[in-house]
Amino acid sequence: MKSHSSRTIRDCLTAAKLYVSPVFIRENPAFLISALYYVLTLGIALTIRHRHAWHDGHYAIPASLGFIWWFVISSAVLATNIHYWRQIRPTTTYLLPRLQKAEYHAIHLVTACLLLLLALPPVLTGAPLLNCLAIEAIALMLWTDPGSLERASLLSARRAPRTLVKLIGFFVLLVPKWQNALFSAPWFVALAICLLCLTMVMHALRVTNDKYTPTPSQIVRRKPPGFLKAPLRSLGTFIKWQPSWMVRLPLTDPILSGFPIATAILVVVMSLSLSGMAELISWLSDGAVPSVAAFRHHLAPSTRHSLLIIAIGVSAWMRQRGDWPFLFTLGPYGEKLAFARTAFRLHLQRALQAELIAGTFLGTMSWIGGEKPFVSALISGLSSALMVVGFSFTPAIAFLISRLNRPSIISLVTVTVAIFGVQLTTNLMMESQVWWRWLLPPAVLLLAAPIYHLIPGRLAKQDWPIEPLR
Repeated sequence: MKSHSSRTIRDCLTAAKLYVSPVFIRENPAFLISALYYVLTLGIALTIRHRHAWHDGHYAIPASLGFIWWFVISSAVLATNIHYWRQIRPTTTYLLPRLQKAEYHAIHLVTACLLLLLALPPVLTGAPLLNCLAIEAIALMLWTDPGSLERASLLSARRAPRTLVKLIGFFVLLVPKWQNALFSAPWFVALAICLLCLTMVMHALRVTNDKYTPTPSQIVRRKPPGFLKAPLRSLGTFIKWQPSWMVRLPLTDPILSGFPIATAILVVVMSLSLSGMAELISWLSDGAVPSVAAFRHHLAPSTRHSLLIIAIGVSAWMRQRGDWPFLFTLGPYGEKLAFARTAFRLHLQRALQAELIAGTFLGTMSWIGGEKPFVSALISGLSSALMVVGFSFTPAIAFLISRLNRPSIISLVTVTVAIFGVQLTTNLMMESQVWWRWLLPPAVLLLAAPIYHLIPGRLAKQDWPIEPLR
């Protein structure tokens, strides 16, 4: 019994060593950039640690800290999650259960150390440790994905809603007010969040061999009654209508940006939901009674989040490249260059279609909220959308250098540009009155033009390995 426990500990430590090895950095180069961001947050926390962050019994994280801290948590969790699923493959997991247990124990050990280390910046400014761990546990729940070991048919059906939940959760907690509400929550609420989220994470990371065999409920699906078949089929066809000019290439599209009606429904539902949650938080944290006027005031800021989420979603095909070799081999494209150009043309079409829909809604909501006259609000919203279209090409810069052509790097660039670039320029366009703000949309599009024309040629010269689903 003692030897068995010793062997388990040794296996766990051996697997955990990979997380601090050159292999981990080489396979997750984005983690190194996240570490640099962490050093920045630590420096900020040490600089402002003497300031009083508590006001009337509520903790308020400094704006300069909370913004980057949440980004570091998410990217660090995602990097360790990718490494874990890279180590756990269906074949090796099935043949080597000892390896499975070692990796499972190691990810727990690494995660615990990571959470304590990441909690240090806000703790230095006076935040409660348990509440910090609760926010980090939410990040773990959002970015721990069990999908890599599911059957492919189930994965394709579940990826879109899961990705949408991740993006919404990420941007909701990016807002300092939402962070402050969790920082100031009672200890028992923070403890409950920790227990709930960590239980879900442990279940998601657990690997069992019966996952490779579909259950009867996965094979036999309940069919709706006959009188519902036609209406449901017609509704699905209506929602998934595509314009005739759209390129027919089935690249990853987690937010359904290729379907204009689905995109419009997504933007409306997302904006209304975020506005409603903002009202709920204001009611619970500040005691502000919900009202129609306050709800209208939250609509425009909530719609801006939809622009950012779409900017990340339309670039998903650059990160998830497992289908490229098959689509290229089976499709009528001829050379790899033709396929690459077709993919970038589809990206441009999806980005233009989805962002212009979101931009129109953003302008309308700004007008309804009383921020601007209708024409000015609409022009500002559409201009913001065009800037987001240009920024959505930025992750493709990673294709220039084969060493940087990794999903983790592309994900990091995508989120960084969405947070810092799109957020800043959208705020300038919607809130500022400087005359040169109208030069920003054409400037961003001009910067994106060389990427659109030159990167496909560079991408065609690189190898497209068959990658795992992660």
